[in-house]
Amino acid sequence: MRRAVAIVLAVVLESACGSWKGDVKSVERFVREQTFPEPPTSPDMISPAKNKDLPAISPTFAESLVVNRKVDHVRLTVFDAADAVVPGDTVSSMKSPLSRVKLADPVFLIRHPVQGLILVDTGPGPTPPGRKPRRFVSGPGQDIVSRLRRSGVDPSSIRCVISTHLHYDHAGMIAKFPNARWLVDVREWRAARAAQGVDADYIDLRSLNGRLPEAVDLSTAPSYGLFDHGRDLFGDGTVVLLDLSGHTAGNLGVWLNMDEGPVLITGGAADVWDNYNDLALPEKPREFDVKEYERRLREIHGMEQLLPDLMIIPSHDLSPMRLLERDDVAQAS
Repeated sequence: MRRAVAIVLAVVLESACGSWKGDVKSVERFVREQTFPEPPTSPDMISPAKNKDLPAISPTFAESLVVNRKVDHVRLTVFDAADAVVPGDTVSSMKSPLSRVKLADPVFLIRHPVQGLILVDTGPGPTPPGRKPRRFVSGPGQDIVSRLRRSGVDPSSIRCVISTHLHYDHAGMIAKFPNARWLVDVREWRAARAAQGVDADYIDLRSLNGRLPEAVDLSTAPSYGLFDHGRDLFGDGTVVLLDLSGHTAGNLGVWLNMDEGPVLITGGAADVWDNYNDLALPEKPREFDVKEYERRLREIHGMEQLLPDLMIIPSHDLSPMRLLERDDVAQAS
């Protein structure tokens, strides 16, 4: 690299000063004596080198995903329950504010041979009367209840709903699954209660008619890979709940160990592929705790580097699904 710089400088000097008598070696010697600082990191980008504070990962972690998985044939179907179009820099500092990005709002149906049908998130519900239109709105027949029925799934057969967080675009239809086991991070439930009447991004808890979730506390759970805390939900190695707080006080990630490799559902820990692949930040005012959010992106980025077969699906971008075609993951039409 330094020799290439020296050659270029020599050519430039010879072109600019016809009488210059130096040569490439003398310029190379000059270049070698200089100190070239690393280019500064953009304030809206995260340095990937800051990983020394993440949990140490076992060299056998990848093998353990297979060894500890006691149930085969888990399947995942992804439904796009709503759409929105936003300025690019809303979701990533790598995108122009002049660009317009179409976002998805996925809901995930896990078909577990033993535990039955499990939903991760529910998509948005109708906009409450008197409120201005929200960013994500389901079109006619696009809501998750309609989508499930068209796919031959009775909504009443859903046995468990995992809410990654309680913003309206992720939990707006939870009332449509009154008999399902409902899992929410304990910090997220507290935040949602405190946000009532203050933060319109959260669902209106009054619509639940007193229903309470099963609160998940991961604070004492061990690390899982590079993630601070993870808990095997069913004890069979197939579904692991992760602490991916930062976007909200208690955002949950859902890690699936499946036949063809692992899948990570990030919830609000990443909006689009840029966030974790390029460590590009979205608009900071949208995040509950920016430092925690940055840490989660570094965790996800690190796992992506460690596990080439890991499929990562961020909260509003389904394009990563096209990078790894698999028989055990499908997007509903």
